[in-house]
Amino acid sequence: MKNEGSLPSAFGAQLGRSVGINNAQSDTPTPPTCEGYAGVQVGVGTAWIPNHSVAGTSCRLDKEDRNPGVWALQHSLNQCYNSNIPEDGYFGSVTMSALMEVQTKIGARRDGEYGPLTRDRMLHAGTWADERFRYDGPGGY
Repeated sequence: MKNEGSLPSAFGAQLGRSVGINNAQSDTPTPPTCEGYAGVQVGVGTAWIPNHSVAGTSCRLDKEDRNPGVWALQHSLNQCYNSNIPEDGYFGSVTMSALMEVQTKIGARRDGEYGPLTRDRMLHAGTWADERFRYDGPGGY
């Protein structure tokens, strides 16, 4: 008897990719790529967080991205975790390695991708060199 209620696995996997579902973490839509950064009021200061023009801080960055959002991530990795990486706005293997080290330190999934879950656990650079802020934004923990 044919089970009409389920999709063949290959078709289901392709369908999941076409609608932006990331099955590696859960069946929730994959956030859009961060394209810039924004100053977000956190307590008594401002944290500089990678940002998307529509989705806000609920965005992601991963290898091969090149934009101001990557620069903000690199700046936070340097200012808050002493990663000593170039702040060039390019998410290459050096940025990925530094992010993975931080993900290990903060207890986030060590996948080398920046998204809402890593965003909520890591510290972000503030306006001044000695400022470090944690930001609990939408779509994270």
